[in-house]
Amino acid sequence: CNNGEAGWSRTDINTFNAFVDRQYRYAEKARTRVNNWAVSASLAMMAVGVYQDNKLRYAAGLQRMTEMIPLSVFASGEVNELKARDCTHPQYNLEGLSQGAEMATIQGDTSIWMYQPSGETRPRLAKGLEYMANSLRLGQGVRDCRSAAMEAGYMDIAVNGYMNRGVAIPNFQTLAKERRPDKGSMQFLGWTTATHGRDDY
Repeated sequence: CNNGEAGWSRTDINTFNAFVDRQYRYAEKARTRVNNWAVSASLAMMAVGVYQDNKLRYAAGLQRMTEMIPLSVFASGEVNELKARDCTHPQYNLEGLSQGAEMATIQGDTSIWMYQPSGETRPRLAKGLEYMANSLRLGQGVRDCRSAAMEAGYMDIAVNGYMNRGVAIPNFQTLAKERRPDKGSMQFLGWTTATHGRDDY
């Protein structure tokens, strides 16, 4: 789409924005689900809002992302779809939540990282990360995932997100150290070791 020295033309930008608008409409349709699709839809809605500087679209995505936290990570820490499906789809919940939390943090809001229902002593997403780590490392919980891959796109974002906020996630941190480097992801933005990895974490 490069227009010589001038760069992107107004037509190019309008065409791309029309494409982004269409993706937003698809995401809106998926947000009503109560599985990893809704988390992904929320993330897409937030991302469109940031890209287009559209506060309403961003807020709609953030609201649904926040609603999805307790639907994605139960009070016990068990991650939605781990018992019912496999070792992969629950990680999509955690990937979407972690990337959404980081996107919100860049906007000056740590509410996804720190979402903690009344009466609970730890952020809900941190509990889910720890639960998934125990399944992947030790075979504990509702499913033994020791032979499963760790999905790309969230490990170092999540470690950084909680280490920077003084919330210990030792099992997930150990898992991340064992499985580094994070690789590219077909479903989410990957390479989070390159963007968020730290030797001291």
